[in-house]
Formats: sequence, structure tokens, C-alpha cells
Amino acid sequence: MPAPRDQRLPDTVPGVGSDIKVDPANGPLIAGKVGARRVEMAWLDNSYHIASMDHDKDRIVALAERFIRSV
Repeated sequence: MPAPRDQRLPDTVPGVGSDIKVDPANGPLIAGKVGARRVEMAWLDNSYHIASMDHDKDRIVALAERFIRSV
């Protein structure tokens, strides 16, 4: 598996500030280690650990669609 710095494609990193299982600091940490020139953080304020099944699921779809269309 390539190291994060070897990942050169644009990336978006969702983060959940109220996750009880994963430290919210991991989102910016991952974003800072990716080697892409364009890395976006997207904070999800209305979700918990499984954000894709939580209150922000529609926002995640919209963020992903916007990001994909922009690259």
C-alpha cells in the first residue's frame, strides 16, 4: 500500500467533531499527510461515528458530488 504522501490525486477528508471512537484530530492529521496539492476538510457537525448513516448522510453525498465535479 502506498504511503499517504504518495497519494497525489485531489482529496476530500470528512471529519466528525463529536466522534466517540475516532479522535477528531485525525482528520486534519490525515489531510496534512496526503501528498496531493488539493486537500479539502469537510466537518460534519450533526453526526457521530458512522457519519454516512447518520444525520449528515445527505450532506456527505452533496459534498462528494461537488468535489467530484470540481476535479
